This record gives sequence, C-alpha cells and structure tokens, in this order.
Amino acid sequence: MHTTLKALLICGTAASLAFGGAWDASITAAEKFKDRVITRYEPGRGSFVIANDECSFAHELTREGARLVTRLAAAGASGPLLTNSMDLVIVDAAGKEYRTSLSETPGRMNMFRHGMYYAEVNILDLAFASENGAAGDVIGSLPFDGSQAWKCNDMTGGAADGVFKGTVKSTKDPYFYATGLSITLPENGPSSVRLRMRVSGSGSARIYFMTKTEPNFSGDKISAGIRLKTDGSLRTYAADMANAKWKGTVTGLRIDIDGAADNTEVAVESIDIIAGAGVPAKAQKTYHVYADRMYQEYTIHFTGDAVIKNAFFETRMISTVNDIDAGEKTTGATDPMQVRCVRLKNDNGVLTYLYPDRSRLAAIRETDVTAMNGAVTVGKDDGLTVVRQYADIGSISTFRKGQRIVIGCRMMVSAADEPGREAAERSAEFSPLEAPAFMVNTDTGSAFIGYHPLRGCYTVTSGGSDFNTAFYKTPDVRPSVRFTVKNDATPRTIFIKHATKAGGLESSAVMDERGYVLPIPVQVGKNFKGENEEPFYMPGDTGFGESMLPVTLAPNASVSGTSLHLYQNWGQKPLKQISSVCFFVPYYHSSTGVTETSCWVPFYADGQGWILPDFRARSGIIWKSQPQFDSIGKNVLFRYYDETGAAHNMEYVRTVFTSVGPVYSAMDMYFSVDGGKADVVVTAVEFAQTDEHRAYTRMRIRFNDTVTVRNCADNLGFFSSKSDHPNISFGKYTWLGTDDVPAERAVDYGRTSVETAVLGKNMPYAAMIDFTGKPERSPHDGPAGACVGVFVKKSDIVIGGKPYTGNLAFSVKKHPGKVTTGTLTLAQKDVTFTKGDTIDLDMILLPFGSHLTHDDAAMRTLRNDYGVNDLSLTAVTGKKISGFVPSIRIEQGKTEFVITGGRNNISFKVEGFQRYFPPPAVSELVNGLWKPVVYAKNGNDGYQVYPDGQGTFGFAFTVETDGSEHRYRAEESNVK
Repeated sequence: MHTTLKALLICGTAASLAFGGAWDASITAAEKFKDRVITRYEPGRGSFVIANDECSFAHELTREGARLVTRLAAAGASGPLLTNSMDLVIVDAAGKEYRTSLSETPGRMNMFRHGMYYAEVNILDLAFASENGAAGDVIGSLPFDGSQAWKCNDMTGGAADGVFKGTVKSTKDPYFYATGLSITLPENGPSSVRLRMRVSGSGSARIYFMTKTEPNFSGDKISAGIRLKTDGSLRTYAADMANAKWKGTVTGLRIDIDGAADNTEVAVESIDIIAGAGVPAKAQKTYHVYADRMYQEYTIHFTGDAVIKNAFFETRMISTVNDIDAGEKTTGATDPMQVRCVRLKNDNGVLTYLYPDRSRLAAIRETDVTAMNGAVTVGKDDGLTVVRQYADIGSISTFRKGQRIVIGCRMMVSAADEPGREAAERSAEFSPLEAPAFMVNTDTGSAFIGYHPLRGCYTVTSGGSDFNTAFYKTPDVRPSVRFTVKNDATPRTIFIKHATKAGGLESSAVMDERGYVLPIPVQVGKNFKGENEEPFYMPGDTGFGESMLPVTLAPNASVSGTSLHLYQNWGQKPLKQISSVCFFVPYYHSSTGVTETSCWVPFYADGQGWILPDFRARSGIIWKSQPQFDSIGKNVLFRYYDETGAAHNMEYVRTVFTSVGPVYSAMDMYFSVDGGKADVVVTAVEFAQTDEHRAYTRMRIRFNDTVTVRNCADNLGFFSSKSDHPNISFGKYTWLGTDDVPAERAVDYGRTSVETAVLGKNMPYAAMIDFTGKPERSPHDGPAGACVGVFVKKSDIVIGGKPYTGNLAFSVKKHPGKVTTGTLTLAQKDVTFTKGDTIDLDMILLPFGSHLTHDDAAMRTLRNDYGVNDLSLTAVTGKKISGFVPSIRIEQGKTEFVITGGRNNISFKVEGFQRYFPPPAVSELVNGLWKPVVYAKNGNDGYQVYPDGQGTFGFAFTVETDGSEHRYRAEESNVK
C-alpha cells in the first residue's frame, strides 16, 4: 500500500472539547471513535479483514481446509497472537467432530449493519465437515457425455466428452440448464449440489431448480450464492440447497453465472447431488466491531434434524500464561460452567475472553434458539493452549430443522498488559446498567430493552414510519426517545441503539437535555422489508431501522438527551443522509428525505466493480407505489482492462465520513488497485436537492507502479454506466465537443466497434439519452430507467511525469441485446502511467429524465449552474475555508459572506463557534434589509453542528439558491 494512503488510514486522537456540560466527554469520544472500524477484502477476495483500535484479524473464506482466522494481531504488536485458529465445532452422538474450517462450501461475507462507529460482519455459508469429508452418497449426477441436452442463455457452448464448456456472450443473464431430470431427494436430512468447475473471468454462481410439483425455474427455488475463484483452476464448490421447496423429485437444474463479464469462460467437469452426511448444519460467524471493542457471536443453523453431543467454539494459540476467573475467584477455577474470564498471553500480546453471565443471556434468547453459552474449558494440546467455549446442550440432544445454537463472548486484545483498563472493562461487562439507572419516556411508546452482552450495546425502542406516510402525510414525523443514564462507580463508554421495526429510517439526530442538537453524528442502518436478500439468515426479511451513538460516562455521572428518528424533513427542508442497508452486499444508502438518490457499494456488487448499482434520476417520473424515481444501474468509477482482457477494479479499503446528515452528506472512500499499483480516493457529496440528483464526485488516483493500457476507448474508464437492464436501450449519446458546441449521435448498433467522441477542454460533459424498452416491468406507465451523464468541472492529469495536455473522450461500447456502456476515458490510443502519476477529476454525475427525455438539456443546465456559474462563496468578513461545500470561519463572533451560482437547495457551513448551543443567528440581505433565515420548524431543528477540528464548532444549513448573488450573515447567539 502506498505510504500516502497508509498515512490517511491513521487518525489522530481527538482533542478534548470541554464546556462544563454533561455531554463533553461523549462529544470527544464520538470524534475519537468515528471511522476507526476497518473492514475490507484482502487482494484476491479470498480473505476478509476486520480491524479496530485494539486489533486486526483476517478470516479465510475460500482456501480449502483452512476456513479460519488465519491471523490475529494486537494493534502495535510485532507479530500475530495466533494463526489458523478460532474454529466452530460440532460433535455428533458417536463422538465424531465436524469443523467449519473444513467446510466444502466457501465462506461469504456480508455486513447487515455498518457505519462510522460499528459494523456487524457476518461470515456466512460455512458448513461442518470432518477430516475425511462431509459429503454423503451421490444420489444423482448430471452427465456431460451428450446423453443429456444442455441449453444456454446469453452463453455459447455445450456438453461433450464429459465436460460442459461455455462462454458468456451477454452479461444480461448468462446461465446453462438441463431439464427432463428425475432425481429423487431424500425425505429426511439435507442434500447439496456439488460442482467441479473452472472459471476464467469473473462472477459468482447460483443454482435454480425445478421439481415435479413445481416444474419451472423461479426466484423462490434457488440455492445460496457461491463465490467463484476466477483464476482458471479446477475447484470443487458445494451449493447449499437449504430451500423449503428443495424436496421430492428434481426435474431441472439451472446454473447462473451472476455478474460475469463478457467472454467469461466456464468449464464444468461434474455436477452431483449429494445426500447430506454428518451434521446437517451451517455456521454464521458474526463479529460486532466497535472502535475500541469487539464481540463474537457464533450461530449454528440446523438445516435438518440432528442428534449431537457437543458444540463449541475453539481457540488454539501459543500461550505462556492462562488466567482463569470463575465467578469472583481470580485463579483455580473448578467449575467450567462458572468461568467468566480466560486470559491468554504470549510474546505478541494478550487475548482475553469475557463471558457474560448466563442469566443475562436468558433474557435475550430468541424462540428458535435452543441453546446458548455453557461451560468453558482450558487445556493443552501439542504445545498449544486450547480454549473451548461450549453450548449448554446437556449430554446428547436432538435439534430440529430451523433451530439454532448461539454462543459468544467479548474478545479483548492488547499488545501488553493493561490491568487498569481490563479491570474497568470487566466491571462494565459484568455489571451493565439497568433500570432505573437507564430510564426512557415510556409515555410515547418508547421502551428500554437492556444490554445485549453478545453485541455490546444498550437498546431502546420507539415507533417508526414508512416511506409513503412520511412523504405524503407526515413529513415532519420524528419518533423520539427521551433518556437519562446514571452511571455507577465504573467509568464506561456505552453505545445506545435506538431501534424500530420500520425499515424506512433515513437519518437520526441526538439532542441534549435543553433540546439543542448535539455535535455527535449518529450512525443509521436499516433493512427494507420484502426484498429477501438473505432468505436463510433473515427468514421473513423483517424490516428494521436503527441508530447508534456513543455515550461516555465518568464514575457516578449522568446524561439526559433525546434520540430522534428522521424520515422526510429536518426543519424547513428535506433531510439528506447516508445510512447503511442490509442487502446481499453491504452498501451506503443516500436519500433526500425518503426518496433514494444513490446507493454506493464500495465492496462492489456481483464481482463487476459496480460502485453505484442504483443511481436515481430526481427529474424523472415518480413511481405509483412509493416516492421513488427510476435508476440507471451498474455504474463504475476507475477501472482498466489489461492485455489479457482481465478487469482491474478498485478494491475497497475504508471510508471516512465527513457528514452523514441530516443537512448534507459527504464521505471519502479509499480504494487500492492491483494490490497497491494505484491508490484511489473518491469524495462523494450530496445536498438535499429536489429538482435533480447531482452527485458531486471527486476522484483522485495516484499510481505507485507502471500501468499500461492499450486502446483507452475499450479498456480505460473513469466513469462507466452500463444499460444492462431489460428495459433500457439508449438511442443517442451527446457531448460537448472540442469547439464547445453540444453534439449528439445515434448509437450505431450495426457497428461492432467502439464509438468515440472527443470532448472539449472547457468543462465538458457527455451523456447517454433517448432510451426505449419493454414497459412490463416498469413501476409506472412507461419503460423504467433514466438517462445518465458526467460533467467534468476540472481535470488535472499527469502522465509519464508530465502534465497531460490532451483531451478527455467518451466511448460507447455495444453488447448483445442493444446493451451499451458509456465511458469517460482519455482521447488516447495507448497510455502508460508511471510511479507518481496522478489523475484528479472534479465531476458531477447526473442521472436524469425518463423515456420521455430525448435531449441533453439537463446536462447543459448543469454545466451552466455548476460550471459557468459555479457555486462559490466570497468572504466579506471572516475567513473563507477551501473545499467544495461553501464554508467560512467567523471572526470576533460573526461573519458576512456572499454565495453565488448553483441551483435549488445547497448547503453552506460556518465554523469557529465557541459553543455547540444555541445555534447561530443567520440572516439574508433581501431588498436592502437583513431578514432572519428561518431554518427551524420544530424547536431547534433544521441545522447540523459538528466539531470543526480547531477546538470549536461548525454549523451547516440548507438554503435555496437560483444562481444569483445571495448575501448572508451569521453570528453567535446571545441566548444562554
């Protein structure tokens, strides 16, 4: 990794902000904890990394026989505490062990909740296998000898000589399938589909099936996903068929290669249906990660009936000291059911497990959880200390399909002994705050649920709202929880989760005891009910909305405040936010009020590098069913293809949030390409705009090694949008030419080569417009979709150590089925980037219009409003702060400034205030008179406050502009 990016990953400790108030420590803690959880894939995507201020570890996903934590290291340590450990084990009635480390099924990562303070990372789909394998009898095989007819969709190929060979020819929906089968599944116990195959290209796989009673392929008859290793090597994959309709007689199988690139090659040597052997179960390894702490929660899901003797989580490591705490004792634990703490130490640090009181687990046990934490044992094996945390299942127990076992604990890691911190954390874990120390206002339907010892948070609940109600009927709705927390003698930081079953939560804010907004950003996550992205792990797909904030308490201190859930408006304007969404891949959701704008997927979806799979046109046609607009999907930022045709995408490293709302949204996403050949920083800013969805995007690329790209029009992109949707076929593309005159051209679908338009140098743009398509899948009366464009405000490019004086270009690539990809690229044939070269693009990405849009007027207007007449701030008094969001710093308690340019709702920031309360008085000069800017609607709302990095505070506001000059004043309020 380049040293510049390494430096960006290291945040300094936040300065203490003291005002003599009860919230001082929490304000400082929020700044300290923000953006400290790092979750990313290692190069090759075969292993997933989790890190915080305590430690980092990597969990292997794909390597056969070693699906374990491959390394765990304390922060600042010179080496790992342990390697190849942390296994989940089931022992059957005969005493045979089955381990997830030996799983035939590769692991898969998904985060159901993630943001600035907290991430819930799930390692999914691991099965249990014994040393000699878990596969049972083959109950059916699909031949590739010509006796079975195999058909393809969006692929070419077929079966011969014992192998199916196929090549993806369209990325729309590539799959191959066979019907006319007759394979009877066992009545009891699970079964799976095992594939021996090699893939060269990209993609993942799913298996659809049909049965004698349901003779059709459909989305309710599908396997769990399989992440393919696309290196061309022959590998074995086991597809979990834990589907309620996988029963009776199978009459057809269909293998979908999801997210495959054009010309991906697939070779399958065998497909077998295997009767389950051993234990019919699979694992979910969940890590609840905060900046300063981490919790492990392991779930065993039974996919069939099973009789087992034991189940346990096992840690094996070199350890010179084993401290075991049973109850109040410090040494000599004799009852493994009473162990509260195990402490392991070696030359690289200390690993401590804190086990919650089992009586507290009883209060959080869900109905389908049959067993939870049991005994803890510590022993020695082959020179290693072995810690086993068992489930409390008795001697031999029968588990039914659908039941679960959950075991877990807190994991503490440090590079050296920290007895004071460890004692305080043990006290906080073993004696959590309870009512009446934690009180909420139950008169509004709120409730205090309590502390969850396996997830590390205190939960309060309230009601919520749906999109339609919030948009059309109650735009100012904000369900709230008033709370008071009184600490005991233990200093502690707690995380408060405000939860609702409403899946449409957009944003959140917290107010102090006086009703002033606190400078503590609040993390928000949600799940849209009904999309069923994780049907096995989230059956019924229950919706949820959750906010999360840290609260730091000195001994015997107390705080009071109000947590607000926000949906449509914040003060006089719609809110703007970033939240996370539970999906089949983790992503950041941005909206204006409840109207979705961008879905940023930094981990990218389906192996294709899509960073904006949903990108919605605010100027399009609103849906009949809910207040949403159509999207143009499958958008990519920086990507290049090498001479072999392999794609090189940006691999996510981390995110730094500048603002998650509710006034404006801004974040920096960091990426690495090719294991460090290039580093990329993407800054994404959005305002609460209601006429268009302007995504203000800056991308900075730094090359750390030589990268050569042949034929840039085909193989180099800085922003690409693909119309890979059955409803969209673009008829034209438009651009601002070298003579600064708008031009357009019809897409020539009869021409197979790439079409290219050279862009002008004076703030150029390009767009795909004039689309048509099939209306049957539309949420309104017409084809679903949007036009899409990119406007380049400024470009600064260095190639070969010299400033690039050439032009940008827009290329249009055609695919089968009138699918197109429009790409911002260089007007060069070939290019070689060398170490130190940079690309800095200041862009606005714009989805716009509908099937009724036949010109690029929106792009021309955008160029005028944010290019020719760009949004800018000029200081009259005070000091202007550089950066995109117009910002200024007060002098002697006030400032005066002028804003020009822009269009619709925009945000500005004023910094340098000594207190976060009350908000400043803002006024605008109108017809020669200073008139107050009314931003609040319900008490002290409509603004955002934050520590500005100078020991003072900044405030953000939303105002409306028409592009003309607007003069404002802001000054500290005299209200005490």
